[in-house]
Amino acid sequence: MKFLATLIVTAGVAWLMGLWLPYWSLSLAAMLVGFLIQPGELKALVAGSIAGALLWGGLAYMADVDNGHILSTRVASIFGTSAVIMVVITAILGALLAGLGTELWHGLSLVAETDGPLQRRWQGRKLASFEEEAAQIRDLAEHIVVVHSALQVGFTCAATGAHA
Repeated sequence: MKFLATLIVTAGVAWLMGLWLPYWSLSLAAMLVGFLIQPGELKALVAGSIAGALLWGGLAYMADVDNGHILSTRVASIFGTSAVIMVVITAILGALLAGLGTELWHGLSLVAETDGPLQRRWQGRKLASFEEEAAQIRDLAEHIVVVHSALQVGFTCAATGAHA
């Protein structure tokens, strides 16, 4: 039941938000629905993906039919494919955005739990002293500076044609 509710509500909320907001509103709507319904990890991913694919694929198909396949044919010629494949690619992108949006909310809810699996994993970890942590951070910063300098010299030599 939560699966079907997540699917329908995600598609509806995303369609409404898409009237006023840009493309990323699909992910935002999926996150919101994931928060409200909390369908579970796999159900969230699958329901969000299906909702996004149906919504964006359906909207792309309707727009394609309304303009006589002109725009999708022109864009498809740029990519060397057919107009139908462009609609399918749009549906796949919608599936990725919505599925990852609902999955992102599920992951954030795991982190926010006070007694969740992530917190239980870190309970037994012994924390280092402040001095040890500071020394590790200093060492890491020194390594980053060395790597950055080496890359900078390499790019400069490549740009000028010189050898290091």
